[in-house]
Amino acid sequence: MTVGAWRARLRVSQAAELLVGGSSVESAAHRVGLSSASALCHLVRRNTGLTPAQLGDRVREVSADPVQSAQTALPAQPTLHTCRASTASTSSSGPGADAAM
Repeated sequence: MTVGAWRARLRVSQAAELLVGGSSVESAAHRVGLSSASALCHLVRRNTGLTPAQLGDRVREVSADPVQSAQTALPAQPTLHTCRASTASTSSSGPGADAAM
């Protein structure tokens, strides 16, 4: 998964929590770093196939705990360790790597 895709999923998850908590779509959009409600609607629809209101309703149905609900209603997100592991394997292939062998 790319960093952009991971960030999009994180924004959708955070927006879902805000919407369940009673925030407006406009407010949730700004709180997750988007410029408008329209941008949030596009992001949510592209990642879930739902509107922000439908996502909020789905999260409410899953559980009474908004944070747990948002995580359950969305596909699993990768951990940051996945990204670190891929960069750590390339750190030994610098200009001085051949000299050490």
